[in-house]
Amino acid sequence: MQFSAIAKSFLPAVLPLLLLAVVLTLPVSALALTVRAGLEQNPPLSYLDAQGQPTGLLVELLDHVAAREGWTVVYRADTFDRCLEKLRNDDLDLMVTIAPSRERAELYDFNKVNIVSNWGQLYAVPGSDIESYFDLEGKKIAVMRKDTHHRTFRAMLENFGIRADYLEVDNFDQVFTALQERQAEAGVVGRFYALSAEATYAVAATPIIFNPIEVHYAVRKGTNGNLLLAIDRELTDLKSEPHSLYYQVLDRWFGGLGKEGVPHWVMPAVLAGALLLVLLGVFVLLLRRQVESRTRHLEREIAERSRAEGALRESEENYRELVESANAIILRLDPHGMTITFVNDFGVRFFGFPREELVGRSILETIVPRQESGGRDLAGLMGELSQHPEDHLINENENLCKNGERVWISWRNRPIRDARGVLVGLLSVGQDITERKKAEAARRLYDRAKDDFISTAAHELRTPLTSMIGYADLLREDLEHGRFTPEEKSEFTRTICAKGEVLSRIIDDLLDISRIQRGMPLPLHCQPEDPAVLVGQTVRQFEMTSPQHRFLLDLAEVLPAVISCDRDRVTQVLENLLSNAVKYSPPGKIITTSVAVDGDKVRITVSDEGIGMTPEQLDHVFEKFYRADTTDTAVGGLGLGMNIARQIVESHGGAIQVTSTPGVGTRASFTLPVC
Repeated sequence: MQFSAIAKSFLPAVLPLLLLAVVLTLPVSALALTVRAGLEQNPPLSYLDAQGQPTGLLVELLDHVAAREGWTVVYRADTFDRCLEKLRNDDLDLMVTIAPSRERAELYDFNKVNIVSNWGQLYAVPGSDIESYFDLEGKKIAVMRKDTHHRTFRAMLENFGIRADYLEVDNFDQVFTALQERQAEAGVVGRFYALSAEATYAVAATPIIFNPIEVHYAVRKGTNGNLLLAIDRELTDLKSEPHSLYYQVLDRWFGGLGKEGVPHWVMPAVLAGALLLVLLGVFVLLLRRQVESRTRHLEREIAERSRAEGALRESEENYRELVESANAIILRLDPHGMTITFVNDFGVRFFGFPREELVGRSILETIVPRQESGGRDLAGLMGELSQHPEDHLINENENLCKNGERVWISWRNRPIRDARGVLVGLLSVGQDITERKKAEAARRLYDRAKDDFISTAAHELRTPLTSMIGYADLLREDLEHGRFTPEEKSEFTRTICAKGEVLSRIIDDLLDISRIQRGMPLPLHCQPEDPAVLVGQTVRQFEMTSPQHRFLLDLAEVLPAVISCDRDRVTQVLENLLSNAVKYSPPGKIITTSVAVDGDKVRITVSDEGIGMTPEQLDHVFEKFYRADTTDTAVGGLGLGMNIARQIVESHGGAIQVTSTPGVGTRASFTLPVC
């Protein structure tokens, strides 16, 4: 009875304190609240599954928080950029799965507790040779609109001066679909998405990873702060318990990411003792919570600092690997004296110098000659580059290898300035363009040869045409006045016919070279022919038309009775060789034509005692439009005959060769198969 009386007297004073202690130990729940949450398709972080249900790591965590806080979450699925637009327009209360950035912080507020760390990775079509950023020059890259990885990746390429085309899509699924359907050659996705989806698509991972980020929730700037506070409170509690839902969800979605820990020590919930100790218990509980909260804050600070340091080291390693593995020459130069302070492994291999012979030495007279082969002053160019680098962001010049070989490099130069704007270095990235320069030089030679050909063709066509018109005019006058004898008129007619045959041969050559240029085979009409008769008739024709030269016909004692060939085409080859011998041999010299057996072929050879050719001229003898002498006093010709002759001989299954010695003469021979 006495105890009961004491209890009754203390109860009114103690009951409020007990209620306060209970309230402090319960979670802070909001009034019933409907939260409109934006959901992008970004598995495994957040997405709609095959049944159209919201799921993913951040969805499960948000559902847990909502259950604890008494919220009702309504997920509204859309593309990432449209979700952000709806959040700004107050059509959404919360965005699931977003990485903070400086630009986004101006529009949105983020919860403070990091849910998980992610990073970007570049994927390519299977079989691609993309190994570094420099392999992306001119490539089409699929990216997600408004994605932070997309923006960071594009900025990195622009900093390196790498040009690429971008295909913007709504989500990472569409990025992988674009790769699979070959609409793009490379694609940027988040690593967690890639882990869950790369086996489903025909894509291949590249070594290019970048942009470590944290994944958070977000609300419109200055609104719904209570949502973020509740989310941070629940996440803090979950992450402090080693076997909480947070680590279970991590293990379920990613596997192996959960933490091992010791069983949680639970404070006794019921305090026995005197009523006077209740106040002390409440005070201890509050103090303990403050200590634990501060401890967790310090642990998070240390963990975040460790992650930042690790991300910095990883970034530095990635940059170092990028520079060292780049398929390009990368130099860093001190503008004072243009001294090389860094050269990557590719540059060392390319130029063939040991690294110690480059680093610390001037770029001049190591890998840059003082003067180009064409006479340009490179010493002056390097001086301009060191003084005014912005005027030479791109330059092409000759460079020098250790073995003395000269190569052409296209350089992209970027000035490096300190905080005060003082030039402290130059970063130069070079690509070998030697083959391109050779192709440009060859093209110039080809264009010059083509121009020479057009000029020569006009002359060659005009010469016989002028004669034909002149003799035709004489014959027309004779019809009116009868001034010429029958013999003279007959000579006029023969000349007109001869010049007409010259024009016909020129036109035939032009038609033949047109067929060859289009890749069409020359038409052949092969039939059995006696090689001795065919060659003899052609030589006798030249004996009559070129009496100023001596012609010898050397027939082997044993020759096949017939060969299978196109008589007109073989005669065309032989006439071309004999015509060249006549053109380039002084009057009175001997021109020898021989026919002999060479294995299972017949070899026909034309030798002269003419001016001959140099080795350089001989290298070009079968090229289209090539003429050894292009001066105004040179003998006539279009420079097509030898090219056509080779095509005819090779079409018969034979081969043609030319040897020559300046001042001694030329020997041209070709073979034809025996029937």
